[in-house]
Amino acid sequence: MQENLVVISVVRNFTLYEKLVQNNPYYEQTKFVCLDNTKENRNISVCYNEFLNNYANYLNTFAHQDQAWFMFCHEDFELQENISKKLSLLDKKSLYAPIGTKFIPKKNKVFLRAYGGVKNSDKKGENVRFYGRTCKTGFEVETFDCQCFLVHSSLINNYQLYFDEKLTFDLYVEDFCINAKEHYGISSRIINMKCQHYSYGKIEQRFYDSLKYLQKKYQDAKQSYSNGLVLEEIGKKLPFPIKRDVNGLKNSLKRRLYYIQKLWKK
Repeated sequence: MQENLVVISVVRNFTLYEKLVQNNPYYEQTKFVCLDNTKENRNISVCYNEFLNNYANYLNTFAHQDQAWFMFCHEDFELQENISKKLSLLDKKSLYAPIGTKFIPKKNKVFLRAYGGVKNSDKKGENVRFYGRTCKTGFEVETFDCQCFLVHSSLINNYQLYFDEKLTFDLYVEDFCINAKEHYGISSRIINMKCQHYSYGKIEQRFYDSLKYLQKKYQDAKQSYSNGLVLEEIGKKLPFPIKRDVNGLKNSLKRRLYYIQKLWKK
């Protein structure tokens, strides 16, 4: 049975959104929720919660069932394959995203690794870079990047999951992952999909302020949680220094060929 999908985006650049998301031919049985943020420029977490407070209205528009996968994605995130069959195979009790991070202990160091795969580019789609590490769909990570992630409506209904509105434009998805794991045992997992993010991202002081807020919020967490940008943990303190594990992507021809020939082949 084909899974229903609701794609939720906070939009300021409608030209980009319409091209990459709303008019993307790879989406099937999909409802699009466009949260116009051109006038007030509200926190993304606030906008997403606005949807969660009214999501039943969107489920009722589907013909055959009252459940769906919710995909929260940026206006500059482009799906580049049909994922309908993949959605039907996912565990509805987990969160999913195309890219996430995890700490890997090794001897007296801890490596920060990114798993899954995403193409990053500038707004024109040029200067493409590949980011991630190959893994199977279902591989568990600690947190996701905010560009795109999926949660099933049944999880929202059962656990009343929401975004922390104190987080404005950074780390709100990481917080969602940590909250789900710490309080409800909900895992964050990778779904392999062909996709492109038309942004490289950037770090501002706002990010570090949000990071400090999360570190305090989860200071008594049961485990350590990573993020994709800086070498600092959230939650339980790690016993060893954190190193970014870039050598695998930088030097492994085999891994690069995998992305080019299989994951990204049209």
